[in-house]
Amino acid sequence: MLAIANYKKENNLTQPITSPVVVVPEAPKPYSITEGFETGSKTSYAVANVQLNTGLWSFNNSLIDGLAADGKNGVKSDTTVTK
Repeated sequence: MLAIANYKKENNLTQPITSPVVVVPEAPKPYSITEGFETGSKTSYAVANVQLNTGLWSFNNSLIDGLAADGKNGVKSDTTVTK
């Protein structure tokens, strides 16, 4: 038995096949801020948020005070205890 068939392949796609679009986000721009402690106050080492000129900051194991023995640039400084 001999069978002969005629096949035709049709491309029914309506859009061309393309590679997925890869969107690369822009790299963050470097910046710096300068913060002083003149507007804030923190008198215990417990975790607390302190409002300073550039925003709300979270301090842990730190005081913001103006002791004469502390090194500072202005009237107040941050004293941090490391554990």
